[in-house]
Amino acid sequence: AAGRITGHPHVVSLIDTGVLADSRPYIVMERCDGGSLSDLVKSGPLPAVDAVALVGAASSALGAAHRAGVLHRDVKPANILLDSYGSPRLSDFGIASVQREGQDPTVTLECLTPDFACPEAFALTPPRPEGDVWSMGAVLFALLTGRGPRRGPDGVQRSLPAIVRSLDEPLNLSDPNVPEILLPLLSKAMAPEPRDRYRNGTELTGALEQIREQLGTGNLAIGG
Repeated sequence: AAGRITGHPHVVSLIDTGVLADSRPYIVMERCDGGSLSDLVKSGPLPAVDAVALVGAASSALGAAHRAGVLHRDVKPANILLDSYGSPRLSDFGIASVQREGQDPTVTLECLTPDFACPEAFALTPPRPEGDVWSMGAVLFALLTGRGPRRGPDGVQRSLPAIVRSLDEPLNLSDPNVPEILLPLLSKAMAPEPRDRYRNGTELTGALEQIREQLGTGNLAIGG
C-alpha cells in the first residue's frame, strides 16, 4: 500500500522491504525526526490556519492514496509524522486496504482507534474513501481543540461500549477554538452518513485550500 504512493511529498517514503534469514519480514521507511501531530498538539490547540495547513497537506497524501486504490483506515494524529523540516507525512499503512476484486477488506474492532474511526467502521462494513475523510476531519478537530471529537470538553476518554451506543447521535463540533468558518467543512467531512461527506481526500484537500486562503498567513511554511 505504501509503495503505491511513495514519493508523494506528504507520504513517508518507502526505501526497502525484504525478508530476513529467519523469515521475518521487514520494511525500511524514511525517518521523520519531528515527531507526530499527536506530539505537536500535546502542548495545546494549534492556530486554525496552521491546523488547516497541516491537515490540508496530509489530505493531499490521502487523496493520492485513494486515487491509487489504497484506503488507509487508521488516519489519526499519531500516524501523521513531521519530517526534519516540519512537513507532515502520512504514515503507518499497517491496516490499509488495497482495493482488489475478491479481497475481503474487513477489519476487526481491535484494530480501530475509537477516537478517530468513522461511525460505519464500528459495524465492520467494507471500507470506503469517505471513512478516511471522516477520520481526517477528526484529526483537524483534534488539532484545533486539543481533544478527539468523541471526548467531552474535559478531554476524558470514553469507553468503547459508550462510543458504540452514541454512534447515532450527532457530534457536537462547537468549541471556542473552532472558527465559525470551519464548522461547515467539519460538519460535512464528519457527517454521520458517508454519502454526505467529501468523496475522497482530494475533495477534502480542495475545500481546505479554499478556507486556508481566507484564514491568512500562519506560522508554518509547508512545502510539497
